[in-house]
Amino acid sequence: MNKIALFICLVYYIAISSLSPAEAATAKEFAAAHRCRIDADALALMESLGELTYLDSAFILRIAPLPPERQRALTLLLASDGHMTVEKLKRTPLAVVVPEDPGDIIPLLYELLREDYWRGWLRRHSFMAEVKMREWRGTAKRRFTDPELAVRLIDIFFQKKEGRYDSASVIYTSGIKK
Repeated sequence: MNKIALFICLVYYIAISSLSPAEAATAKEFAAAHRCRIDADALALMESLGELTYLDSAFILRIAPLPPERQRALTLLLASDGHMTVEKLKRTPLAVVVPEDPGDIIPLLYELLREDYWRGWLRRHSFMAEVKMREWRGTAKRRFTDPELAVRLIDIFFQKKEGRYDSASVIYTSGIKK
């Protein structure tokens, strides 16, 4: 659940950073600027809504990888209601790209594991979790695409376990580093 919330925040942040209120855009302008492959009918429906809100922009980014008939169906639902909420955005399905390398499927599976399993696992195996997190913190530069964010999240993990974390519930990434 937290990964989904982090993803939604990331999509929302991308939409906010790419579209400021001073430069409001229509759906066609936004799709062209972000190279989104949106079905013409779906795009026309989005155009009928006028200037995009931040959530509308996030909606376009989220439906772009979906098949055209699915884009049209979701856009029709949005246009008939007239506005997008975070709850509706969460219900919009995510497209998963199947990687060429079978080893890349493993991280995808980690993202799909049931949350209750991991919470229970942490309670039962807290010592092993701490050992693993300390190892991952020490090897963050070679293990993670964004080592600074990974170290920050690992530090938050330990602070939360100790009951010392009282900062923001949302943190922002600085971007993927290569």
